Amino acid sequence: MQGLPCLPDTWGHYRRPADLMRRTQETRPLERIEPFIPEELDTEGNRWLFDLLGVRTTPSGPDRILDRLRALAEAERPPEQEVDQWYRSLDHLARIGTEEDVAKIRGAFSQEKLILAKDGSWTVSSGVFLATDELRVPGVRVIRDSVKDLSLWRRIGVAEHPTEDLILAWLQQLPAGDLGDDLNRVRPLLKRYHRRIWESCGHWLNLAGQWAPTHTLTHALFPSDVLPRLDHLFPNVRGKIADLSDLLPEDAASPPFADLPSLSTRLEERLAGSLQIQVLPLPAWLKALAEGLRRLHLDDDVHAQRIHRLAERLARSRWCEVPELSVEPYLDGKPAGTPRTAEVAWLDERLYVVPMNQARRARCLPDELARVFDHEGVRKALHYAVDRDEATIHEYLRENFRLAATLPPLPPRKEETPIDLPEPVNVPAELENPKETSDDIPPLLSHAHARRTHRRADHELMTRYAEALGFQQDAEDEHFVHSNGSQIRFAQGSVFPWVHVGPEATILHRYLPIDHCLEDRPLELEKEAWDLLEEKPDLYTLILRTSDGKPIAIKGTHLQALKNQGRLHLYPARYRLVLNK
Repeated sequence: MQGLPCLPDTWGHYRRPADLMRRTQETRPLERIEPFIPEELDTEGNRWLFDLLGVRTTPSGPDRILDRLRALAEAERPPEQEVDQWYRSLDHLARIGTEEDVAKIRGAFSQEKLILAKDGSWTVSSGVFLATDELRVPGVRVIRDSVKDLSLWRRIGVAEHPTEDLILAWLQQLPAGDLGDDLNRVRPLLKRYHRRIWESCGHWLNLAGQWAPTHTLTHALFPSDVLPRLDHLFPNVRGKIADLSDLLPEDAASPPFADLPSLSTRLEERLAGSLQIQVLPLPAWLKALAEGLRRLHLDDDVHAQRIHRLAERLARSRWCEVPELSVEPYLDGKPAGTPRTAEVAWLDERLYVVPMNQARRARCLPDELARVFDHEGVRKALHYAVDRDEATIHEYLRENFRLAATLPPLPPRKEETPIDLPEPVNVPAELENPKETSDDIPPLLSHAHARRTHRRADHELMTRYAEALGFQQDAEDEHFVHSNGSQIRFAQGSVFPWVHVGPEATILHRYLPIDHCLEDRPLELEKEAWDLLEEKPDLYTLILRTSDGKPIAIKGTHLQALKNQGRLHLYPARYRLVLNK
């Protein structure tokens, strides 16, 4: 009968005797988990028979209890009483079980979030403690009072109190990426153990709230950085910025954090798109306030010099009224986020303002300027000075600040100069009027036909450029040959499809012809093409045309120089939409 399903369990299902348990001191904690003999049959008189048949009297291991805890950990609101019951069952099993059972329990709790802490979150054994001093180490998880007395916790490695080494060990086992419930616990630890965490863990929080390897962080948000909204930055940009905003200023200013470029010095905002701008003189009250702030005397020389520079910039600024205003963030000269709508924006030496009533402007304009100045006294002065006369503003500044006796000379305003493009190639007269250009496309042509026409126009532009340099087109092949032995060949599938090869088969240049005049309208360029122009500016060249149709070669070096001078701007033209499943 030992091999036959001859005994019922408590639910009435017949099982083999070896698959059932009878009630003993060791097995009673498992009564709701393992199959048992019905209580009315589990009597003293029947136990000799159950022993002969092979009914078990000892637990089979912790697997079933651990599975129950795994299921409860997935529940939105797990019942604490049931969770406590399984902890007590494991506690009992750990006391009477084998070393193998205890090792299995310890391994599960160290790798899986199976401990329901006092704050209602689930964590691993290294992320929770039996007691803590909230004032000394805030945000640390502790075991709930209802099960704190169990010896299970010490058996599986839960520490009595948090120490710096234990906290670092817990942080080191956190996976990179989103922290979930752990985010609010990591933040206060960064403030307390900032340097050791950076150096020992090799990870830090980025602006996306992720646990990121330190070698991927290229910039930092310092406590002193005053910036507009950052939520419109691209996710990949936020992922590369270390969040130091919770640190003390003196801690953030020391190594290793001081080695990161400050976000406030690298992030700028630019106008999104073209606007109809009405340039007007700076209002008299702003002019008077700027002159007064240039005379401001502070005990901190660094802050004083910064305010003086901003006051000089304000004094040179022009008042620009625009019908609507949208600005885009740029980091190190590259697009860094989506545009945001604004009512006031102080960009370089221009103060852009959209139409609004006087009461609203009296709030928005000082708020925007105060954000940049980042000084409480200057903020109050800005709000007080709105639309007041010069004498009243000077009197306010004298009463509330120490002012220098003399006003330093104002540096001249930066004048805008036209962009210098290379000289066009000297094209023979018979080539100056191509047979067909992209502008000749009839409006009702299909998209495919239009693309083919554009490609023909680009090919004709390249032909005119090559022949102007003395190349002759090969009659049998799609390439150009020069008398000095060099060639310009077409490379199918390449981003820059035309390759200039020297007499010794060395690549001299790579060309991308686009039938487009950059002086007439902006050029939409593929990202891969711009990346190559940045990576190897000496090798890659754009072939464009002037407004009168002549081909013009613009090397990557010239484009980079224009960008570094602030005279060539990059704007995001397309966005890739990715659905996160």
